[in-house]
Amino acid sequence: MKAHQKLKNATGIEVILFPCDILNITQGENGQWSHQQTLNIDYVGTYSRYPSYAPISCKCVDIWDRYDNNRVFQSLNKVLFADGTIDYLTFSCMHDDSPIANVGDIFKQGDLLFHTGLHGNVTGDHSHINFAKGTYKGYQQHPSGQWDLINSTNIYKACFINDTRIINDLGYPFKKYDGTTSTGITPLLMYACIEREENKKCQRIMQIIK
Repeated sequence: MKAHQKLKNATGIEVILFPCDILNITQGENGQWSHQQTLNIDYVGTYSRYPSYAPISCKCVDIWDRYDNNRVFQSLNKVLFADGTIDYLTFSCMHDDSPIANVGDIFKQGDLLFHTGLHGNVTGDHSHINFAKGTYKGYQQHPSGQWDLINSTNIYKACFINDTRIINDLGYPFKKYDGTTSTGITPLLMYACIEREENKKCQRIMQIIK
């Protein structure tokens, strides 16, 4: 996504976007350096302190680990995941040397949210992110000793990559939102009410989503 970018579906629900304008993953899910048994990913920019943006409108709900400058955010409303789920989104980011978010701060989709950095347990400038479905439930530790958010989900099941330039996606099946993305279930009928200007009545429209 680009700075200030916003995206909603036809019913006004925000669409989750990958928070950076490039995607260059340096350590993936279950990575053997520090992501064993987790769904965390690391990515870099093209220069130090590379910016990332709010993937949806969100609120900072926790500073979980000050050593790594870990900020945790939760969407203000239910949002559309790349796998078709509509739910709240919880996500975290780490390693920004000078975080701008504090608990209680609210950001609109597309606002500057964090930067790549060197704070904490790192070997180079990068961002460490993790996405989860639902409201914030805290963290879980795996037998490997590594941590991720409770109800973590794959990054490609959460984020669409509209307006993100791919450098290295590790072969993950990311996709772009085109307004007709499948919900991942069998075709269904969705009914929407459109209020007519002339008589303020509601007309039911049937739309088939494939």
